[in-house]
Amino acid sequence: MDNEKLEVYENDIFLFEIIGIKDVLKFTPYEEEIEIIVFQTSTGIDFVKINTEKSMLGIFAERAWASRIYPEFEKEMQSLHHLKIKDTILPCDLVNFRNNETGEEKNIYFEISDFFGKF
Repeated sequence: MDNEKLEVYENDIFLFEIIGIKDVLKFTPYEEEIEIIVFQTSTGIDFVKINTEKSMLGIFAERAWASRIYPEFEKEMQSLHHLKIKDTILPCDLVNFRNNETGEEKNIYFEISDFFGKF
């Protein structure tokens, strides 16, 4: 993505705009490198792309990233969504987290097209 703002839709409803890349992280569980790209959005919602071709590693990466960035939050619910960016429909996990002490909620979209359905 070269400084192009991308609009994100679900069922033709505008959700947010991707403004740019916020961070790129790499880690190596089980001797395989996984790249995690964190995008900056117009609403502050976290949009995170997990680059791996193995479902179990992708799920592990989602949990590892969320627990590192939001250690005081606990996962409440997860659901599969299909978001449209440009003319591409992408599978995304929407994971809802809650801080049990403050009641604050956090929604994170994990873009999972690289590993979705691959076991």
